[in-house]
Amino acid sequence: MRKFVTGLTMFFALFAFTVAQAQFAQDWEAATTIKHTDVDSLYAADFSGNSRTVIGGFDLDQDGKPEAIITDYSGFTVRVFEYDSGSNSFELVWTAPPDTSGLNRRPGSNPRVVITSDFDGDGKAEITFPLATTPNGWYVYEWDGVQGSDNYGTTYSSLITTEIDTCCGADPNAFRADHERVTVIDIDGDGKQEFITAIRRNAAGGLRGTLISSVDGEIEHNSGGTGFETWNVEYFIDRGNYGGGSPYQALPADLDGDGTYELVNHTWNYFNFFNIDVTGTDSYAVADPASPTRFYQVTAPDDHVSLFGGDAGDIDGDGDDEAFFPNYYTGDLFVIDYKSGDDVLAIDSSHVANVGNVGVFYASVFDVDQNGRANVFVGSSRPRVVSSVELTGTNPLEPGDYTTTVIYEGESDLIATIINSTDSLGVVTSDTTRSGAFASKVQAHWDGNPIDFDNDGQYELLVSLQGNFDSTRTITRVWADSSWDTTAYAAVVNEKSWPLIRIEFTGTGTSVQTYEAANFVTPDNYILEQNYPNPFNPETTIRYTLPLNKQISVKIYNMMGQVVRTLVDNKLQTAGDYSVVWDGRDDAGVRAASGTYIYTLEFGNFKKSQRMTLVK
Repeated sequence: MRKFVTGLTMFFALFAFTVAQAQFAQDWEAATTIKHTDVDSLYAADFSGNSRTVIGGFDLDQDGKPEAIITDYSGFTVRVFEYDSGSNSFELVWTAPPDTSGLNRRPGSNPRVVITSDFDGDGKAEITFPLATTPNGWYVYEWDGVQGSDNYGTTYSSLITTEIDTCCGADPNAFRADHERVTVIDIDGDGKQEFITAIRRNAAGGLRGTLISSVDGEIEHNSGGTGFETWNVEYFIDRGNYGGGSPYQALPADLDGDGTYELVNHTWNYFNFFNIDVTGTDSYAVADPASPTRFYQVTAPDDHVSLFGGDAGDIDGDGDDEAFFPNYYTGDLFVIDYKSGDDVLAIDSSHVANVGNVGVFYASVFDVDQNGRANVFVGSSRPRVVSSVELTGTNPLEPGDYTTTVIYEGESDLIATIINSTDSLGVVTSDTTRSGAFASKVQAHWDGNPIDFDNDGQYELLVSLQGNFDSTRTITRVWADSSWDTTAYAAVVNEKSWPLIRIEFTGTGTSVQTYEAANFVTPDNYILEQNYPNPFNPETTIRYTLPLNKQISVKIYNMMGQVVRTLVDNKLQTAGDYSVVWDGRDDAGVRAASGTYIYTLEFGNFKKSQRMTLVK
């Protein structure tokens, strides 16, 4: 069976707009986009994949400001942005240490997924994502526990290697870190979160299937995995007897409404599904390997997959969950539905239905419009970049009982390339290639909680976009003897090449098509000027600019890295321009020796520095 995806290497850069005409359905509007000038310094190296995944709406450092985490597809890292409602700004507050080993440059090994957790239950949130590097595994970065610090470490806190041990013992480099979905949940109700992965790849002698792991002991912040934690396998099931193929997702859902979870397992083998029943603490069950209903290959003989995976929720209000998976090849949306008393380990056509052609990518289920019925949001490309499916009838297995609304069509005026050609007879033709982003991941909730960054009671979607060109390219060419001769080339910035849109349900009965972009603040927006005069004696002035309200410090260091003078000590200052004078004395009031000094502007987990010279 074919297990490789092509055609996703689309050119992309991080661009956005100040005021734009968009195409949103009634009651929906864009609350946030990203200005390209704000984030080019972070992401400009990648015109193809950013941003594969955006998650958000949580408050990991417990300071009352929600965060969003964006994968950096080319940088092999993730970045945390914190939202400030007063300034309508997202500020970069932490970046995972970039991997520099080079080994993770194996094809397709960019981080595509990121998750938050509290594996050891100590109240300190963690950020986890996979890297195919040295060592291979899932890297866990734990918050330091200081309110408002946004500090998740300069090295990892723990490393989950249970997947490597299961799939790739003979060759750890078979691990590609190309997961699109992963699950963190207390699946068995024992008070401890489980880490649930669908093992897609394996080395010779290794296994593929659904793996459930958990940790014993304490994960220590910034420890490099040398704490007192031990990762254990609670359960593993090989997909071989359950439809085969490459595992893509293990989705938790209470299919029969009994108050305990099942796992809906999806593999790339004719759109295959099989279920796991959670029967108790660290206890799991699957169907008899001889049962004819132990798995169901939905699209056979067509070998399809839900590439970015599905989601579950109770869309009909009957007390049990329905699971939804988009078909990457056809755009059809499939539902898996059981009722109370059904055998959840048996799956066949009586439990699965195609409810309509909606979109090809990720699905997310939540009642964002707050009308008492959960929406199923699906991403795709123009003219239906984001669609909402809602059960308006009573039967989840009946296609006619659903209503589909395209809430964001995408932009109609994006052009990737214009080629103006003059042939040998002097005839001029113009060929145009259009461009448009596709919604790779649509997040309608986080761990079952609504997304509401501005806390106005109107719920939101986070949509990660890929596939936009960074500019419109115009090529002028003429036919010269036996080939085309390019005589001119020009590129105009595409002001709508966004990596992220935050879409809000307003319920106003109108469609807002003109809106302002939010500010995205990076360290580049903090300005530390060269001191004046320099060299100096006896004093000099240091000027700096803050893009938003921030607690900052201004310090003077000697060349040994020792603090000589603290001019501003962790003080909250409002956005604006500032100046401070250093009189050449240390904190004890003693005149400093002549020589070179470093002065810094320190904010959050970042600092900027300049050199200056004191002379006598």
